Amino acid sequence: MLLTQRSGSLVQHRCSLRRGVVVRNTIDEAITSFNFVHFEKAYGFPIYSANAQKYLFGALIFDGSNVDANGLSFSDVNTSNVIAVNAASPIITDSEFSLGIDEQSYKAAAI
Repeated sequence: MLLTQRSGSLVQHRCSLRRGVVVRNTIDEAITSFNFVHFEKAYGFPIYSANAQKYLFGALIFDGSNVDANGLSFSDVNTSNVIAVNAASPIITDSEFSLGIDEQSYKAAAI
């Protein structure tokens, strides 16, 4: 996989590796939740973090959203399991996480 940054955007040349879910603040948080969702062999989706001033990769990204997530599980995820950016504050309960397994260059914490 080749990642390049051009004009403030990230270009990922192997699109099949862009696996992940992004939950933005545009969803109806009153009726949205995640229950017993399993992520397996995800590389992670890139999202820019203004606080970190770099791109972060995660299998599940909460972008300003505040939803409930119960029973999440992750296995063989290359990068972070969960990332919360832009004042996101999801409530995550009864979930199992694992460390990122990328052997190339991107090792990440589970959350």
